[in-house]
Amino acid sequence: MQLIQQYQATSQGSVLDAAVTEADDQHAVVLAFVDQSIRNTNLKDPRIDRSRMRLSLVRANGEWRLDEITLL
Repeated sequence: MQLIQQYQATSQGSVLDAAVTEADDQHAVVLAFVDQSIRNTNLKDPRIDRSRMRLSLVRANGEWRLDEITLL
């Protein structure tokens, strides 16, 4: 947290695409393609990070909750 504040870092993400690959009443798996634009005082231009991730979701109290994120 200290480095984020020190270098005035910001990040903005965009979900390019997502798809459910597995699902039942209590669990789901989603593959997501996310691009993040990262800025801080050390970077002349923003850096783009292209993240591909597997999101494991569980149903709790009638809502879907994130259980685990795996970067691919």
